[in-house]
Amino acid sequence: QILELALQEISTLSAELESLKRDTHHLRLKAAHLAVDEGPSSAIAQITTAVMRKLINDPEQLTPTEILTFMSTLAQGRLRILPSAWRSAKESERFEYSARMLDLLDKLVFEYCDALRNGLPDSEARNILGSAYSAKESQSVSLVPSMRSERTFQVDGESLFFEKHLGIGNCSGSARGMRIYFEIIDGVVVIGYCGKHLTVASTN
Repeated sequence: QILELALQEISTLSAELESLKRDTHHLRLKAAHLAVDEGPSSAIAQITTAVMRKLINDPEQLTPTEILTFMSTLAQGRLRILPSAWRSAKESERFEYSARMLDLLDKLVFEYCDALRNGLPDSEARNILGSAYSAKESQSVSLVPSMRSERTFQVDGESLFFEKHLGIGNCSGSARGMRIYFEIIDGVVVIGYCGKHLTVASTN
């Protein structure tokens, strides 16, 4: 019986060791390809074991910053996250619909962009993102200087007005509402904002 228990323990430990080796291997591969643009604290961001475990066990526990970090790693040059996006994501750390955010960003960076690259017009490619996607802002927003300013971000020293956005939830608070403003620049998804609902005419 003692021998049998010892063999079972060895088998369990071996399985855990192999699992850890696989995790380490995947993380090293991702880190090798990782060059997160203007990341939250350094030029290189890494996915921690804690984040990987959240991805596997409960994506809803991920924070917006962790999701952006993960997507930056996974995208390998397809995604650029501006400092303004990192800041706004940090301010929305209590966001509750993380799995939905992760799913939409994955579709945006890969399926939607690939469809555009393959010549599909935005009027059709938008179906990949569903009702969460808005290609433009209303005139009640775009023509008001203060609201336009909230959606204007610095890209390589140039101020650009971002209109395309993804919406998750309709609450104005950061826990249950999020807007992700992006533009496609030279085939790359550039995210300028990732946080709570910005000002619109109805909130003025």
